[in-house]
Amino acid sequence: LTLVLAPLVGAWLFVEWQLNHVPIPYTKKAELLEQKSPTTRILVLGSSLEFEDIAPSEFDCDGLNMANQAQSLFLDSEIVRRWAPRMPELRLVIQGVSYGSFECQLSDTYLKSAVYLSHHYLGTGLDGGASFWDAKNFSLIAAFGQDLVLAQILTGFRTNLMLQPIDDYGWGRS
Repeated sequence: LTLVLAPLVGAWLFVEWQLNHVPIPYTKKAELLEQKSPTTRILVLGSSLEFEDIAPSEFDCDGLNMANQAQSLFLDSEIVRRWAPRMPELRLVIQGVSYGSFECQLSDTYLKSAVYLSHHYLGTGLDGGASFWDAKNFSLIAAFGQDLVLAQILTGFRTNLMLQPIDDYGWGRS
């Protein structure tokens, strides 16, 4: 049993480790939060509209766009709860609210992996519909899904999973 399971567990751990180093929007946003949180004065939150439409590089002070594709109000509030104490210069939070975000939990949609990826990379909590015991909470293989993981394995983990480039302020040009 050990001879059969050891290579499987080793391969699983290797794939998990490699997936942790694949660039995705959450890794870029987490990196920006670590770097810019002490000097950020304006924080932009919301979904794809704010992500693509509000460029903090145009502000006259330090800004950071933490909006993301399909980001719920819950995840926005979790980012503020977790990171605002590390932002002593924070003076303004711009919160985009789309009609679709009312009465919506990402964990109840086909985009539920965003809740788990945000939890993994940004340290946010899980919304009411997400389960702590879901495999996506512990495994990037489960969170990314079999098609994406297989594509990463076949390309030697060299595929960039960012849909569009994100600048040094967290903004993504559409």
